This record gives sequence, C-alpha cells and structure tokens, in this order.
Amino acid sequence: MQDMHKITRLELGEGLSLRLTFDDGSTRAFDLEPLLKKGGVYSPLARTDYFKSARVAPDGRYVEWPDGLDLCADALWMDGVPTHESA
Repeated sequence: MQDMHKITRLELGEGLSLRLTFDDGSTRAFDLEPLLKKGGVYSPLARTDYFKSARVAPDGRYVEWPDGLDLCADALWMDGVPTHESA
C-alpha cells in the first residue's frame, strides 16, 4: 500500500501555480489553470485574492481555501511536476 503524502510547505508561484514540499522531502509544482478551465467549483480560482488565500490544512492532507474548496495532497503529489529542489 502506498503511503499517504502530507504537505509541509506551500508557496504560491506565478499565475495559478503552487509549489509544494511534501513530508518525503520532494518538491512539486502544480498548475491550477486546467482546473480553472473546467469552471464550476474551481471558478473562484480566477480571483487573485481567492487564489492567494490558499493554505495547507492543519493535518497536511490538503491545500484548502476558506469556502471549502480543497485539493488532496496525494493527487497534488501524483500530478505535480517534480522540481529541481526535490530530495
């Protein structure tokens, strides 16, 4: 069984990108632009102030926004692009 990942650090990148550090030491970039294009619950991401309100959930298992939108750490780890800073 695969271990569940936890986010230990969140940095906001350019545009709608996140740079995340995980408890395994890896660092991955994730672009939210494709989600924004889907619309629906992701539409608020188009607002800069909303996007910038992202935070890591207390348990490290999600990136979350104030109204309940969240993205799972495992999905962000799997779909994120490893960066040069990865361990």
